[in-house]
Amino acid sequence: MRTTPAYAIPASNRPALRTPLARLLAAAAVAGPVVAGVPTAVAQNAAAERALAERSELETLQDFVHFVLIARHDIANALGQQLLSSGMTAEQFTQMVDDSGELARFTDAVARVARRDGVGELGDTAADLAALYQRGKLDRARNAEEIEKNIELLTGNLRGKRLARERLIAAGEYAVPQLLEALLQIEQPLLRAEARGVLVDMGRQAVAPLSEALPDLGAAQQEQVIETLGLIPYRASAPAIALVKAQSSVPAVDSAADRALERLGVGSGASDPANLYATLAEGYYAEREDLTSFPGEDFQLVWDYDAGAGLVPLPVRTEVFHEAMAMRSAERALSIGSADPSVIALWVAANHSREIDSAEGYENPTYPSDRRDAEYFGIAAGVRPLQMVLARATSDRDTPLARRAIAGLAQIAGGRQLWSGLGDARPLTEALRYPNRRVQIEAALALGSAQPTESFAGSERVVPILAAGVQNADARHAIVIARDAERYQALRQILENQGYSVLPQGRTAGDVEAAIAELAAVDLAVVAMPTDQARGMIGQIRNVPKLAATPILGIVDALGYERSWRAYENDQTITLRKEGVSAAQLGRSIDSLVEAASGGPISDAEARLYAERSIATLRDLAISESTVLAAVDGTLPLIGALNRYDGSLRIRVAEVLALIDDARAQVAIADAALTSSGRDRVALLRHLATSAKRSGNQLAPAQVDRLLDVARTGDDAEATAAAAAVGAMGLSNQRLLPLLTGD
Repeated sequence: MRTTPAYAIPASNRPALRTPLARLLAAAAVAGPVVAGVPTAVAQNAAAERALAERSELETLQDFVHFVLIARHDIANALGQQLLSSGMTAEQFTQMVDDSGELARFTDAVARVARRDGVGELGDTAADLAALYQRGKLDRARNAEEIEKNIELLTGNLRGKRLARERLIAAGEYAVPQLLEALLQIEQPLLRAEARGVLVDMGRQAVAPLSEALPDLGAAQQEQVIETLGLIPYRASAPAIALVKAQSSVPAVDSAADRALERLGVGSGASDPANLYATLAEGYYAEREDLTSFPGEDFQLVWDYDAGAGLVPLPVRTEVFHEAMAMRSAERALSIGSADPSVIALWVAANHSREIDSAEGYENPTYPSDRRDAEYFGIAAGVRPLQMVLARATSDRDTPLARRAIAGLAQIAGGRQLWSGLGDARPLTEALRYPNRRVQIEAALALGSAQPTESFAGSERVVPILAAGVQNADARHAIVIARDAERYQALRQILENQGYSVLPQGRTAGDVEAAIAELAAVDLAVVAMPTDQARGMIGQIRNVPKLAATPILGIVDALGYERSWRAYENDQTITLRKEGVSAAQLGRSIDSLVEAASGGPISDAEARLYAERSIATLRDLAISESTVLAAVDGTLPLIGALNRYDGSLRIRVAEVLALIDDARAQVAIADAALTSSGRDRVALLRHLATSAKRSGNQLAPAQVDRLLDVARTGDDAEATAAAAAVGAMGLSNQRLLPLLTGD
């Protein structure tokens, strides 16, 4: 039976075929494979090849729109990729679309792709083209020459003024330096008034640059800027206004500052500039929406002011912008005279977060590469600020920051400083319950290494965590909450292929609470259900204490994804993906999510290092016979580790067990020795002798018989080591007689 090509739609509904390529492809009924997005039969046609080679960017755009509208996603994707790789700047692309008359069709095409499932790679291509167009509009509005032209139009005719205001407001912060110059033009009162109106209508985007310039202006200029800031209802300008008021002796400036602060809702009792800067620093650290000028963009602007050059923008990557501004605001609070240790703690936290979030090789203009690293400043700040950083990190479920704070405390804190905490809070001991395995082990190592001599809240968890760090630090546990068993099984297979142990299916967060009760932590949660249900489920998961910091991957429908992904874009512990992505794509998403949220799964090498450090700490505790952190509490996990490992690590575990007065420990060492051979057997027998010297004979008669047999028949090294163990046990004459007679 003859089939109709996918693009053969009725003539009355068919989009116009505007280019040679569109006409050629529409004329070819092709069902074969595709080469570079173009069907083979057509690509082999000489006329088609010429059309491919000779078409302009405009024709490529028209072809892209055409093949989207007739649902030839393969060809449309290839054409879209050609546009993206054409070398056009964003401004050039936007100009082409606007001048071509294709804007409405182009907008319709990318919107259709966004609304549909099953479009494959075309979805990303269309989104990239839409973003390129929007970026071009912004770049054009932000061009300094365009801004200058638009400022000149502010004093022209009504139509020109309206267009100029729209373009300047669209330019946002980028237009503020030139608008500030216009605002300060004494001899042009009309321009000054128009510039002020634009700045006020620009809203929050005018606040940061004007606030940066304010303290360094002359008194008359300060009055103008304060009056302008007072008309913009964002309190981010309050610290700079309050600082100028505190430093100024000019009545007009004082009066303007009082009026502005009153409009902003800052009373005279709350106008201390140091406190206001500290509050602003907290707002930046929290990445408040009103302190983010360009959400969704790669760069934000940090401002400096130079008396000669005026306002100077420093483009900073968005992922480290808020940290830069939190540090700058905290520094100003400290320089004014704040004595609050929480301000230093905030600066340290922001600096660590800056370092954590910085892309490899990124040169941050606000933090030169020759400046010392965050660790240096963190340990220099002292124990109390670092305790505050740890408390902040655990409260925010910021795993990378918590680990940094613990590492700093381990270097500089000793004795009670580690567990005495901050008033009623005990950040380090509370970290023992933090739902991340790395944080738990590192907190336990810090506390165990201090060898406390007095009990403290949470001390009973230290040794079991260290022992678990020896046994299975690299375990990976995942939960899947899915609406049906088929979806659960598919996701389970993907996760198991990545090394996760997947718990039984849950349909709600409550379904998995019993299953995770005995786990130290859950390393990943996957939610697969319709978008609205998924968002509710993510909230439920976050309310389960053991899942409060667990990375969550939500798999949702395409339309819901477009509505919802921005809700989580600032939360590095949650990622949404569209239903229908491949197993490989899901795997990459899981890796990226877990890496960002918790540092990635614990590798074999990292698990071995944790095991070695935990063994060393447990050994020291056992030797010291600590009554606060009793090594005996780790007996069972250590026995599990003895049976798991081989080589030197196994011998070191046996050394710790030998120091523990527990029959199970001695029995496990004996079993390990009797099933080993060579140097390992000799080393294990020596540790068995140590156990017997400390605790006496705790072996079953059958084990003693086997040990005597090794002492009687083994080679010299094994026999001697076995004889030492036998001697340490103080066996009766009757048990020793066969050894003495050789019978």
